Amino acid sequence: MGGCFCIPRERSLTRGPGKETPSRDPTISSECIASSEYKEKCFLPQNMNPDLTLSFCVKSRSRRCVNGPLQEAARRRLWALENEDQEVRMLFKDLSARLVSIQSQRSQFLITFKTMEEIWKFSTYLNLGYVSVCLEHLLFDHKYWLNCILVEDTEIQVSVDDKHLETIYLGLLIQEGHFFCRALCSVTPPAEKEGECLTLCKNELISVKMAEAGSELEGVSLVTGQRGLVLVSALEPLPLPFHQWFLKNYPGSCGLSRKRDWTGSYQIGRGRCKAMKSYEPEEKDELSFYQGESIEIIGFVIPGLQWFIGKSTSSGQVGFVPTRNIDPDSYSPMSRNFAFFSDEERCSLLALGSDKQTECCSFLHTLARTDITSVYRLSGFESIQNPPNDLSASQPEGFKEVRPGRAWEEHQAVGSRQSSSSEDSSLEEELLSATSDSYHLPEPDDLDDPELLMDLSTDQEEEAENFTPILAFLEPLQLLSGHPPASEAVAGVLSFLYDKKYLPHLAVASIQQHGIQSAQGMSLPIWQVHLVLQNTTKLLGVPSPGWGEVSALACPMLRQALAACEELADRSTQRALCLILSKVYLQHRSPDGAIHYLSQALVLGQLLGEQESFESSLCLAWAYLLASQAKKALDVLEPLLGSLKETESLTQRGVVYNLLGLALQGEGRVNRAAKSYLRALNRAQEVGDVRNQAVAMANLGHLSLKSWAQHPARNYLLQTVRLYCELQASKETDMELVQVFLWLAQVLVSGHQLTHGLLCYETALLFGLRHRHLKSQLQATKSLCHFYSSVSPNPEACITYHEHWLALAQQLRDREMEGRLLESLGQLYRNLNTARSLRRSLTCIKESLRIFIDLGERDKAAEAWLGAGRLHYLMQEDELVELYLQAAIQTALKSEEPLLALKLYEEAGDVFFNGTRHRHHAVEYYRAGAVPLARRLKAVRTELRIFNKLTELQISLDGYEKALEFATLAARLSTVTGDRRQELVAFHRLATVYYSLHMYEMAEDCYLKTLSLCPPWLQSPKEALYYAKVYYRLGRLTFCQLKDAHDATEYFLLALAAAVLLGDDELQDTIRSRLDNICQSPLWHSSPSGCSSERARWLSGGGLAL
Repeated sequence: MGGCFCIPRERSLTRGPGKETPSRDPTISSECIASSEYKEKCFLPQNMNPDLTLSFCVKSRSRRCVNGPLQEAARRRLWALENEDQEVRMLFKDLSARLVSIQSQRSQFLITFKTMEEIWKFSTYLNLGYVSVCLEHLLFDHKYWLNCILVEDTEIQVSVDDKHLETIYLGLLIQEGHFFCRALCSVTPPAEKEGECLTLCKNELISVKMAEAGSELEGVSLVTGQRGLVLVSALEPLPLPFHQWFLKNYPGSCGLSRKRDWTGSYQIGRGRCKAMKSYEPEEKDELSFYQGESIEIIGFVIPGLQWFIGKSTSSGQVGFVPTRNIDPDSYSPMSRNFAFFSDEERCSLLALGSDKQTECCSFLHTLARTDITSVYRLSGFESIQNPPNDLSASQPEGFKEVRPGRAWEEHQAVGSRQSSSSEDSSLEEELLSATSDSYHLPEPDDLDDPELLMDLSTDQEEEAENFTPILAFLEPLQLLSGHPPASEAVAGVLSFLYDKKYLPHLAVASIQQHGIQSAQGMSLPIWQVHLVLQNTTKLLGVPSPGWGEVSALACPMLRQALAACEELADRSTQRALCLILSKVYLQHRSPDGAIHYLSQALVLGQLLGEQESFESSLCLAWAYLLASQAKKALDVLEPLLGSLKETESLTQRGVVYNLLGLALQGEGRVNRAAKSYLRALNRAQEVGDVRNQAVAMANLGHLSLKSWAQHPARNYLLQTVRLYCELQASKETDMELVQVFLWLAQVLVSGHQLTHGLLCYETALLFGLRHRHLKSQLQATKSLCHFYSSVSPNPEACITYHEHWLALAQQLRDREMEGRLLESLGQLYRNLNTARSLRRSLTCIKESLRIFIDLGERDKAAEAWLGAGRLHYLMQEDELVELYLQAAIQTALKSEEPLLALKLYEEAGDVFFNGTRHRHHAVEYYRAGAVPLARRLKAVRTELRIFNKLTELQISLDGYEKALEFATLAARLSTVTGDRRQELVAFHRLATVYYSLHMYEMAEDCYLKTLSLCPPWLQSPKEALYYAKVYYRLGRLTFCQLKDAHDATEYFLLALAAAVLLGDDELQDTIRSRLDNICQSPLWHSSPSGCSSERARWLSGGGLAL
């Protein structure tokens, strides 16, 4: 394919080879400045930095400044992506760049390019504003997209170093070795090099090939086709990548005329022109005309081209017309917008997608359709609109519902599930009959079903490739168009082609950019809303809208389409969009937004007709129920029930009764709720609707369960399972059955039927796995984790289900849940206490640490640092323990939460205190860290607990002098807590320290103090045992160390009394033996009586010890 490229301001260009040879102007002399500056400017060294820094900031349009909270949220999100950057790499791949690294602290990306085409595409997307919009997709979550005010007020501004970008571009040109330049000045070679070097005019185009480094390059003139050498200092590479690409892909001759004989306008013209002088043709394809004749321009007159095609108004002949022979001011200059489109083409471009308008509107109505007027709702069921069975049939091509496991569905089409035939069969047989062979985990063939991926046939791939050259011209055209309506038309075509090329980021970005213009008064076509719905599902990986799910990213476009429908008074589509928006808000647990749009839908429904009004009322009531606003739901439903006539549809009355029962249950009016459910059940039985019977029965079972009526609940729920077994399998009924099995499991477990309850939990999970339904799997998995952790402990099974729970959290992209689960898994693995489990526990804790830092939860992050340090201690990696413990404490201190810091100081000390190695390290954390904080916070009980630990630690380390200091402080603190038990413990430890230091009188004093703190009468065997042991020790201490046989006898007698109360015969025999020994000892006869009374005068009841 031939092409022609002209340099701006060039006076004339030949039509092509053969019409006119370039003339030589002997007056042009060499103006080339052969300096090193030019050489450096044009051909930069190849050792330049190939990486480009892309910075961004989140700004508020209204305040015209940085939005601090959003900027920080974006930075945290970016930090989370640093180690899992696959999503970022895919984004920049769509933007024709390659990610090198993420620098979250600076809010920057480091990117690079390998080819000139990549840098060209990226520069185009940057200038079109697509890069900043795509970063919004990456950095913001559903909370942002649901907040319409925030979305409209926020923009991401991106910046790059333009000079460095140009440097990289020139470097890639030189690296590729073949590119196009223009002459900086006229060049006339010296006589001795004539024929070897090129003669050039200023701005002449040259195709250059890089060979070896030097001052001269080999080039070919695009004007004359001559080949020769040219000075590097005389050349400048064409600065626009599009020009380089065009000349490479569409080579042709650019024959430049050196004559400057054009004196007219430089605007492109069309219409009619007047001949300034006559012309006689030299070739057959040229037009003959006379001076003053009017010539109709076919196509355009382009300044600089020597020829155009014209039609004589007198003879009607068509041929080439020399541009120099016409009056340059006689034709009509063209506007910049739509310069190259005919009227017909312009109309077709603006109306792009109009042929699909009806189809897309039909899809929106189908997506908004709900069966709430005919199908009962299950208590707590989350979906406000069940996806209709025939949704896929009405979808436009390329937007089909993904249906994994087709073989299973075909198998189900043959027959339906059957309930157990025996009325007196066991409960287990009933449950097993409901989970027959037709319900199973997906087999490998199911998981590898090619329908899970986009079906790109060979024809589709070829079609996508055909759009590549079109985009190459449309993207620069969009840059040149600038303002509507031209930019609107091109943006529409671009979004359509990006969709065909499977570039969802760019497809949505182009429509969002168009949406900004739409917000300024231009409508958003419905077919573009359809493209947004299609591409956001690809973009965020959410289920297809065929499953009833719509991405929150589509909300801004849906709102703009809603505003456009309001202007057009299209109430039907307006109502459909309200219903879709309400669905999105409910999916993300934002019922207030859903209620807002459903209230609008109700007003529109009342204007459209009775059926639409009834349907909208039910949807609004259901939304109120999901929002736990039962009173408002009653306000909607009670008048609705009164307006229904007895002769009207039984199903509709049943639907209202069922929702009324849910509302009454929410209000706590159990009896009225039960009556409403029974009325709904009767209506379903009258019309023979098995599914509605099952739902009404399940709601009765749930009501009974909540009312602690276990037996009725069990019967209702078992009957519900039987009814569901009569139905043809479908996703919606199976999801309802999941909820029923979970309720039934609760009833069975509370009745101690653990095996049957476990079977129900596992069956519920199987149904969720069968349909790849994440929320139902989540519910069942939570219940199984609770079962294996609390009801029937099984550490291995508990870990297995926690791992599955973690996988679900990752698929749902719930980072907070993921962090909590990793924390729990770390604890579960640590409890197994094997080398392998400790290593896995450490991995979980460190992953949770990274997530908590991402989420900005410093308290959780601090505890994760501490947990990692504890694990390193258990794994005997002592060199890392202090590092992690100090990181935990520093994180807590930075968060300015002293209570958290106090807790972590104590727990850090506990790591060593409860261990067997380096136990003395605990003193630093207790004494230097925890105690000062506890005193500052006046946390007396915490300070007392820490001194008790320090005392016990020093005793175990034989540091009795230090132990005495800490024990004394603990005893003093215990007297002000008002807790006699704490005081008893503190004085007992103090007595132990005195005994170890051989300060026996002080030890006796403290032991007596502990006994005085005991209750006056014994309340348990443990107290009797304590009395026996303390009095026994006092007896030994008094006899052996204080040499007082009479006091020792009294203590031993008290110990014997306690042992008798305890019923411990062995202890009684030991004490009696001691008493016999004392009475027979010489000390009994030699020690004077009454010493005990003398010593009792200074026994202080513990006061002396303090």
